[in-house]
Amino acid sequence: MGLLWAVLLAGEAVADPTDIYGFGGRSMGMGFGGIAVSQAESAITINPASLYNSMVFFAGYTLIRPSFTPPGPVAWDTDKSGHIDENDSPLDPPWEYPRADGVSFGMVHPLTDQLRFGFNLFLPVDRLLQLYSYDSSLPVWFMYQNRPYRYSAQLGFSADLPKGVRIGGAVHLGYKGDYFIIGTLDASFVGTEDDINVQGTLDLHQTGLDVKIQYSPLVGVYWDVGAVVSPLQGLTLGAVYQHGNYNPITVDVDLQINAQIENIGDLNPMGIVIYAPFDISIIDYFLPSHFGFGLHYSRWERAQFYLDFNRIFWAQLPLSVAVVGDNEVEIPVLFADSFSLENGNAYSIGLRDIWEVKMGFESQWSTSTGLDIIPRFGWGMTPSVLEEVGRNISPLDAPKMAFSTGLGVVHSLPNTSKSIRWDIFGQYHHFLSRKLTVNYDTPTTQGAPLNGDTLQMKGNLICGGIQIALEY
Repeated sequence: MGLLWAVLLAGEAVADPTDIYGFGGRSMGMGFGGIAVSQAESAITINPASLYNSMVFFAGYTLIRPSFTPPGPVAWDTDKSGHIDENDSPLDPPWEYPRADGVSFGMVHPLTDQLRFGFNLFLPVDRLLQLYSYDSSLPVWFMYQNRPYRYSAQLGFSADLPKGVRIGGAVHLGYKGDYFIIGTLDASFVGTEDDINVQGTLDLHQTGLDVKIQYSPLVGVYWDVGAVVSPLQGLTLGAVYQHGNYNPITVDVDLQINAQIENIGDLNPMGIVIYAPFDISIIDYFLPSHFGFGLHYSRWERAQFYLDFNRIFWAQLPLSVAVVGDNEVEIPVLFADSFSLENGNAYSIGLRDIWEVKMGFESQWSTSTGLDIIPRFGWGMTPSVLEEVGRNISPLDAPKMAFSTGLGVVHSLPNTSKSIRWDIFGQYHHFLSRKLTVNYDTPTTQGAPLNGDTLQMKGNLICGGIQIALEY
């Protein structure tokens, strides 16, 4: 009896949507950063040390709409004949990425005068997460295929130290999971006068799902320089480090097929046993390490400006492609020696670590009606992670420039000293037009573009939303 061990897998998720759009209505309207900005709802995601003493609950809704230019038709074995010729219609790779709308929740609560706790949660409305793998020969925006379509959750704290210093820590809540199937496959091939009767039996003995929480720590420091150096009143500095995490899954498949052959031509009845042990490796989740530092300056308690620099370590990112590793096939009745199967999804790519820049500005204006009006603006630049592209592969990624704007309205709650803040925000992420030169073996190699050896990379991401933050 043959035993089949397999795991049902999908592709890797590259970080999460908060790494693209930020978190919290204030931050998302002013450049989706702020490492040195003392804040409430965004601090746990950006720099937990910047979390200040407040009692705030917040909730919001975010609309996210990706839009990419079609990469053009590619060569493909559409008639499944085993080769590509004039009978195969060109394939138009998928390029319409679905919406990634989500709801956000969070809270900040002081534990003592010097210690406070907070949490952030982003939940997509259409799916909890998306993990798709793809054929490495097809053009795919690999940094945005799964990344916007998953939940994000963080827990954190901050604590006050002397001399205007705060320290903070947080954990990014991920997961790791394995799903397995144990079964038996038996097949028989019996010849008749007119045909060959094929029968097969697949008996699944056991399935299982094992999901565990995985933690990725984030630590930061925040310093109010003006608390120590009076001439620098209003200047704050911050630094943060995120320890990356990933969930590599190696699937050991020990496949045995028992085949019985009877009454087929001049062949004597025989049984063929095929042993095909191999392993499959795939990354289920990848969160890159990064460190960042920033400055923030507040003038007249009205105007605020910040500037962030982030070093993000993408060089070790694997693509969302299942890779067949070590394997050895044995068919004792036919061959004396074993042989190996080549990996059909082999690829070669060079990625690089990048510097990301963000800046933002806001200005608060009080009105005679008791409302505070806060316009916001922001800008960010993210380089492409692509450095070198191998043969027969079309990974798409281009430098991205992002613009954001927002408006906050603050008013007091009746008969209380508490306030409520309403935030609306919008972002436009524009991928700078670039051409990717690809190198396929022949014009009819699977996935080769039919419009030459270059692919145009163009697209944008649009984000907008509303949030309410309530003091309690």
